[in-house]
Amino acid sequence: MPRHSREDALTEREFELLYQSISEMKSSKQLETKFIMMCAGRMGMRGGEIAHIRNEWIDTSTHTIEISNTSAARELRFKYR
Repeated sequence: MPRHSREDALTEREFELLYQSISEMKSSKQLETKFIMMCAGRMGMRGGEIAHIRNEWIDTSTHTIEISNTSAARELRFKYR
């Protein structure tokens, strides 16, 4: 029987516990880790998208991250708070 990725996804509670555990990390890594967790866990961004994020993708006035990649024909818009 095929396995679906949603079976491996964290529950809401597991995500919150993981997010809270960031406070136990070195302070120099906390902001970066929170950013990565929110991009992946809340906005559904892929690892490659997070790794290659550009300042011009971020619109602070609308609180969005817009990814346009013509080579992959993938356009995404993520809302953040």
